[in-house]
Amino acid sequence: MMSNAFKVYGEKCVKVISVTERNMAYIDDYVNSSPILATALAPHIGYKRAEAVAKQAAKDNATILETCLRDEALVNELGGEERVKEILNPDTMTRWGEKMRDSI
Repeated sequence: MMSNAFKVYGEKCVKVISVTERNMAYIDDYVNSSPILATALAPHIGYKRAEAVAKQAAKDNATILETCLRDEALVNELGGEERVKEILNPDTMTRWGEKMRDSI
């Protein structure tokens, strides 16, 4: 029964999913505007400060990255604008590679 369910799921759902530029743009916007990205800051600045960044971003209707880049002291503490962008890069968080290992 389960093998048939997986077969039907694959044929009726997985095969028809297509990734278009429009889909990717939507996904990128959704991910980059998510407050969950603030969790990537916690190892660097602590949970409470990461939470404060997330709250400020929500209050300002801004992304976590935009909020961080507005705070010059935070940018300097984290090692510069490029480092902030690297820490908050969803690819860095979701792919275990050199970038991820270097940030730990």
